[in-house]
Amino acid sequence: MSSRKTERSKQELKRRKKHISKPIRFTDNPKKRSRRMTSRYTNVLQSIEKALMLAYHNDGRIDDRAVVAAIQSILCDEAPEHPPAHVVVDKLVQFGNQREDVTEELWRDGLRVALESIHNHSPLRRGNTQYLDFISQFV
Repeated sequence: MSSRKTERSKQELKRRKKHISKPIRFTDNPKKRSRRMTSRYTNVLQSIEKALMLAYHNDGRIDDRAVVAAIQSILCDEAPEHPPAHVVVDKLVQFGNQREDVTEELWRDGLRVALESIHNHSPLRRGNTQYLDFISQFV
């Protein structure tokens, strides 16, 4: 009888572990990271995009360059040099802390995917908001 309880406990533990987000193993390969993030962790990317849009709507000085500066500063564990980027960093940190189901490594992988997307959708000129305009369709 106790072996049944033990077996059920093990099965329950396995079932719970499946629901906790795990970091992506191929973090050094941008294509694999992007593919896995968009297929398995779209909710993480949506949280990042929502944080970016809220920061953008709260501060008119934010452009694609400020978003890049903010993400790079988070990934490098440094304070951003670009003043509007502070607003973006605060919003991203706030949203990241709210996601208890997401590991820090997974959140950082999401930030890396967002950074790649910015480089794909924006020329990163001063005042340019092509990326922010692009993601506003989805948020």
